[in-house]
Amino acid sequence: MRLYPSGGSKGGSGVAAGPKGFGAAASTRRSPIHWLIVCGAVLIMAIVLGTAIMVGLASMLSIPVGVLGGLYLAVYGAGRWAGWVRLAADVLVGAPSIAIGLFAYAVLVVPMHHFSAWSGAVALAVLMLPVVMRTAEGAEEELRLVFDEIAAIMRTETPGLFQDFARQDDGSWLPEHHKV
Repeated sequence: MRLYPSGGSKGGSGVAAGPKGFGAAASTRRSPIHWLIVCGAVLIMAIVLGTAIMVGLASMLSIPVGVLGGLYLAVYGAGRWAGWVRLAADVLVGAPSIAIGLFAYAVLVVPMHHFSAWSGAVALAVLMLPVVMRTAEGAEEELRLVFDEIAAIMRTETPGLFQDFARQDDGSWLPEHHKV
């Protein structure tokens, strides 16, 4: 049984061919508005997916380095290198994003002779790094304050339980400027 664009069939009942207007060629006869909507939806999905990939790659690059840098600043805040790390973070916060993008273009795109998600992710990671670093530094200080409050509550509520823990923790793991 052969289907015709009109939906009828030659020598058949017409039920097998489907309703009128739903033949084989009916799917190619769409209005231009339909194709604009379909192309627009595909384009939006590609933009959202590309943004998610870019942010994911940049996060994979900047979050571990930023958290480690923030912990270094929180623990060794008065050390020799801490001033340089803080200065680098402050300079990166103040750098314009177009300058960092041009730097990533010159270092990654030009030598490889093509654009890639990695080059954009590196530029975004450099922009994210000082923010993540300073956030981790502040969060570590806040966690230390919360831990001190919890320790004080435990000392008053359960003195026998906390004394064994307090005897073991003499603060020897802390740098000199953090010891109480």
